[in-house]
Amino acid sequence: MKSLLRKWKRSKLIKTISLKEFTEKYINYFLNDFDPKSASYYDLFDSPDFPDECWSLGFDMDCGESFTMTYGREAWRSNKGLSSMINEMNNLEALGSGLFSKWRYFNHWAYEHATEEDKNWFLMILKRMQTLV
Repeated sequence: MKSLLRKWKRSKLIKTISLKEFTEKYINYFLNDFDPKSASYYDLFDSPDFPDECWSLGFDMDCGESFTMTYGREAWRSNKGLSSMINEMNNLEALGSGLFSKWRYFNHWAYEHATEEDKNWFLMILKRMQTLV
């Protein structure tokens, strides 16, 4: 109950962003500014903007659970698995929560930087979300 209340209070303080703005912003980031050696990399993975925007859109940080329950582990783990089914993915909540959870992995748990393959995973999800908006 406390976490729900905390999430509700936090969501009242967050600047809202439309899903269209969100996908455009982060597609542009991954296409133009993604470089693990640059400050912009840390801007994404260390700033509060990405999680705040995800929360404002109603996405959950659930360790990829909603994504894998909807689309399977292979789509979570590999670009090959994701690309084989990306055109059938229509659940914006599962896509957004998967994106948010993958971001959290790199923000908090990963010992290495996101790779070019990881970048492409984010881009596939964002572009699919953009087509569904």
